[in-house]
Amino acid sequence: MKKSSVKKNFAYQFIYQMLISILPFVTSPYISRVLGADNIGIYSYVYSVITIFIVVANLGISNYGNRIIAKSRDDKDKLSKNFTELFVLHLILSAMMLSVYIAYILIFDLDNKLIFIIQILFLIANSIDISWLFFGLEQFKLTVTRNALVKILAVILIFLVVKSRNDLWKYTLIMSTATLLSQITLWGFFKKYTSFCKIKLSNILIHMKPMLVLFAAAIAVTIFNYIDKVMLGSMSSMQQLGFYENAHKIIEFPTGFITAIGAVLLPKIANLLSKKDEKQVKRYIGLSMQFSMLAASAIFFGVSAVAKEFSYLFWGKEFITSGVIIQYLSVCIILMSWNSVIRTQYLIPNEKDKSYLLAVSMSAIINVIINYLLIPKYGAVGAAIGTICSYLMIFLMQNVSVYKELPLLYYAKKVIPYFIIGFIMNSIIRIINNYTSYSIMFLILKILLGAIVFISLLILYAIIFRDEFIVENLKKIKSSIELKIKKVK
Repeated sequence: MKKSSVKKNFAYQFIYQMLISILPFVTSPYISRVLGADNIGIYSYVYSVITIFIVVANLGISNYGNRIIAKSRDDKDKLSKNFTELFVLHLILSAMMLSVYIAYILIFDLDNKLIFIIQILFLIANSIDISWLFFGLEQFKLTVTRNALVKILAVILIFLVVKSRNDLWKYTLIMSTATLLSQITLWGFFKKYTSFCKIKLSNILIHMKPMLVLFAAAIAVTIFNYIDKVMLGSMSSMQQLGFYENAHKIIEFPTGFITAIGAVLLPKIANLLSKKDEKQVKRYIGLSMQFSMLAASAIFFGVSAVAKEFSYLFWGKEFITSGVIIQYLSVCIILMSWNSVIRTQYLIPNEKDKSYLLAVSMSAIINVIINYLLIPKYGAVGAAIGTICSYLMIFLMQNVSVYKELPLLYYAKKVIPYFIIGFIMNSIIRIINNYTSYSIMFLILKILLGAIVFISLLILYAIIFRDEFIVENLKKIKSSIELKIKKVK
C-alpha cells in the first residue's frame, strides 16, 4: 500500500478541524438568537442522550478499528478479514441499540418527543460508519473532503430553513441528515482499499474482549463528556444547559486542532510499533507534546482573557453567563491537550487499554459526584467545575501509568516557558479590559495584540535560550515563504 505522509495527513486533519470549528462560529450567533437558550438546551440534552446509545453501539470500534486496520494494512487478506469482522459486529450492535432506543421513545412519556424521533437518524448514520477503516489506512483526504462538503451544505440549509423558535425540529433534521449523508458518501470508495469476505462467528467474537476494554473507556469518556449536560437538563434548567452548551463549543473549537495530531499519529505509531521502531515512536510523541502544549498555552490564556466580552458580542446579552463558564472551562484546554497526546500516541497504540480505562473511569465517577453536589445550587458553573476535576483526574492517572516509560519531566521543562509567555499575554489583555468597553473593534484589536505579544515573546525566548523546536519550525516557515515568493516572481 502506498505510504502516506504525516505532514499531508495532518494538513488534511487541520483543515477539516478548522472547517468544523469555524462553521459553528458562523451558525452559532444566528442559532443562539433565533432558537434561544432553551431550545439550544433541548437539542443538547437529546443529543447527549442519543450519544450514550451510539457509544454502546460502537463498543470502542473507533480506536480499536483504527489500530487493527493500521497493523494489518500491509496484508490485503488480513485487512479484508479484519474489516469484515469488525463491520458485521458493529452492525449487529447498532441494530440492537436502535431497537432499544425506539423502545425507549415508545415506553417513556418524553418531553420534546419529536426531537428524540428525528435523532434516530444519528443512530442509523453511526451503524454504517466506516471512517475507522480510512483512518487506519491513513486515507484522511477521503473522510475530510466529503465530510467538509456535507457540513457546508448543512450550514447553508440552516440559514435558509431555520427562521424562528418553532424551527428546532428543522435544525435537528438538518444536523442528523447531514451526518447520515457524510457516512453514505464514504461507501463509494471502500472497494478501492478492501472488500468483504466470508467470516466465522467465532472470529467476530475474538474482537469482543479487547473492544470491551476500549468500550468501557468510551462509556466513561461519554459520561464526563455528556452526563454533565444530561444532569444539567434534569437537575437545573434547559436555559442553564444552553449557556453551558455554547461555552463548551468554544472550548472544543481550539482543542479540535490539537487533537487532530493524535488522530493522524495514532495509526502511524501503531504501524511503527508493529515494526518495533521505538525510536521513531518516541520522536513523534516528543514533537507532538511540544506542539500541543505550545498551541494549548496560547489558546488557554487568550480565550480566558476575552471570554465575557466575546460571549456578549457573539451570542447576545442573553448568553453573558456563557462567558463566565468559558473562563472556568478554558483550563481544560491544557489538560485535554496533554491527555490527548498520552492517550492517543502512547496508551492506545501500545495497547495499554486498562490504564486508559482506569483513568477515564475514575474521572467519570468524580464528574458525576461533583455534578450531583454542585449543579442544583450553581447550575452550569457547577457542571464546569465537575468537568475540570474529571480532566484533572485523567491527567494525574495517565501520567502515573506512563512515568517510567516516557520522560514526563523533560516534557514539562520544555513547555513551562510557553505557559509563562501565555500568562504575560493574558495579563496585558486583562489590564486593557479595564479601560475598554464591549465592542467588536476592541475585541478584534485585543485578539491581534495578544497574538503579536505571544509570538514576539516566543521568538525572543527561542533566540535567547536556543529552543530547537521553535527555531527549526521558524526556519521551515521562512524557507516556505521564500519559496512561494520565488514562484510568484
